[in-house]
This record gives sequence, C-alpha cells and structure tokens, in this order.
Amino acid sequence: MSLRFQETSIIPDEEFHLIDVSRTSCASFNVNRPSTGKPWFVNFRIKFSNRENGIKVNLTGTNLRCGDMLNVMPISNDQTQKWTGQFSRCPLLDTITDDGKERCSFDCQCLERCEEIQVLRMPYFTSETSWTICDISVSG
Repeated sequence: MSLRFQETSIIPDEEFHLIDVSRTSCASFNVNRPSTGKPWFVNFRIKFSNRENGIKVNLTGTNLRCGDMLNVMPISNDQTQKWTGQFSRCPLLDTITDDGKERCSFDCQCLERCEEIQVLRMPYFTSETSWTICDISVSG
C-alpha cells in the first residue's frame, strides 16, 4: 500500500498532519510563514503501520537535513491515537548521496516501540517554503 498525500498548507498551532506510511512513498506540502514574523514550529508526523522494532526511515528534503533532531514518541494502539510515553530525541544519521539527492536515515531502534515520528523545526522563513518528504521506506 502506497502513501496517499494531498498537498496542503501547514499553519502554526494547527493539529499535526498525519502521514500514513507502509512502503516507499513521496509527499510534498507547503509551509506558510505566520503574519507575526516570529519563528514557529513546523509539526508533522509519520505513522508506521509496522510496529516492529528496527524500522529504518529514509528522509529526503530541502529543509530536513542530516543532523537535525527528531522528537519521537509512540502512540497508543486504540483509535484515539493519543501520545503515550515520553519524547525521545534521535538524530538523523549520515548523509547518503544518490543521483544528486541527499538522503538521511533514521533508525527507530532508539525507541522501545516505533510507531510514529514527529518532526519539529523552527524555521525563519521570509516567504512560503516548500517541504518535500521523499523516499520514505519502512523495513524491519
């Protein structure tokens, strides 16, 4: 099953946009700078259908760079999908260059159980900025 993603705009303080991932997928969306001109957090999360340990995720994007930190938290199994446990901070691993694209690998083994990752950035955008998440693969 591949990812179905409709391009959207993320605005500050909006609820997380959930991206359901199973195999290899690609998603793009726009992030708009708030009118206040102050820095703000961009929040989105990727939910994995595979709940096994050792899931590895490859992230490619213009604004998501290797070395960025991910705030990671598992969610409950019931339909409420509420956050459980505490956040774990895990770095994106080394850059892998392939066909001129930058890929960052994220190893969910830093969690006891990896179901969702939440990516938070605090950009200083001067205009609308496009985010791209590509080459998301789940294995393990």
